Amino acid sequence: MSSTNPNKLYQKLFTGLKKKFCCNEVDNLLEYSRKRIDKNDNKNIVRFVCISDIHTPSRIRKERIPWQFPQGDVLLVAGDLTMRGSAREVSQVVDWLRDTPYSHRVVIAGNHDFCLDPQDDDYSPEAEAALQRECIYLRDSSVVLFDSVKIYGSPVTPEFHSMAFNVARGSDIEQVWSSIPEDTDILLTHGPPLGHGDLVHNGIRAGCADLLMRVNQVRPAYHVFGHIHEAYGVTTDGYTAFVNAACCNLRYFLEHQPLVFEFAVAEPQQKPSLDEQLESGLSLGN
Repeated sequence: MSSTNPNKLYQKLFTGLKKKFCCNEVDNLLEYSRKRIDKNDNKNIVRFVCISDIHTPSRIRKERIPWQFPQGDVLLVAGDLTMRGSAREVSQVVDWLRDTPYSHRVVIAGNHDFCLDPQDDDYSPEAEAALQRECIYLRDSSVVLFDSVKIYGSPVTPEFHSMAFNVARGSDIEQVWSSIPEDTDILLTHGPPLGHGDLVHNGIRAGCADLLMRVNQVRPAYHVFGHIHEAYGVTTDGYTAFVNAACCNLRYFLEHQPLVFEFAVAEPQQKPSLDEQLESGLSLGN
């Protein structure tokens, strides 16, 4: 069955006696993540804070945010920083992100962010550079944090109303998702995969079937996205936690709280001392 018809494919994969995938709701993401951490494993714990779909700087002024930023180490932003996609909006969002209390801010764009799409007439290299100065900006690329956590980010969503970063369903978008590395720990996309956080208010499934298939191959621990405001929340297939962190509701009012999870990272590797190098016979020139 073609992946260009997500609703029919959803019926085949997720419902009935022949369902291939499971989708269980997660009530508390933080508690869920803590249960996944091996208490006997001597590792550092890093806290990730997830948001998406902020839309328009006027909605992110402090007096208009109905929540406080939770404590954490890394902020993950899954796209739609703006409403109209202007460079001015991006500049204001960058100023806002700069003040958030996190040591790392990993950001992708979304379908509203026209000035960040190199294929769009409104593309602004200056807006992208401003974002890169204050954040880790990913566009179909990866970053490794804490020497062990690999995060891959993509702004791509299935084609809809000629928005930014749109790619046609089927073989075109499948090619995009094939670039997701096999060793990805946290996947950051703007749009959801089919069947997880993708149910639109009219009953239509908007998720990408080819993204679902790639996630099923890669099996990241967490897949963070947004795009479908009314589908905010967390589900799991038994291994990957699917986190729809859209902050805006269906009417574009900031309503939904940031979602938080914890992740165990390897102890940082210390370089051997001079004495240890000499004892082990290592060359001082290496």
